[in-house]
Amino acid sequence: MKVLVLAGGDSSERKVSLTTGAAVVAALKRLGHEVLAADPSSGRSLLNDRSEYLLDELVTAVTGPQETGSLVESLGDPRFADVDLVFLALHGGSGENGTVQALLDLA
Repeated sequence: MKVLVLAGGDSSERKVSLTTGAAVVAALKRLGHEVLAADPSSGRSLLNDRSEYLLDELVTAVTGPQETGSLVESLGDPRFADVDLVFLALHGGSGENGTVQALLDLA
């Protein structure tokens, strides 16, 4: 199964979300799934070229300025066109109030 993990986001709970995303990515990979991970606030992939989660780099940068983008732009990325499942590892804000779920339903 091809799974897209959304983590990070723009809420005050960004760091917790990135840590949750790392755990989810690791568990899904151990179970043999193909995993993609992205930050919906920027559309940036959270995996490097070797499909390793970039937690250390992301948590270090968490207090710095964040790239901006939109979830709608992220979902339009061809890399995410054929995913079977989206796992929300977002905490706070739009990750918990139904906004992201509604956008995914529309997609």
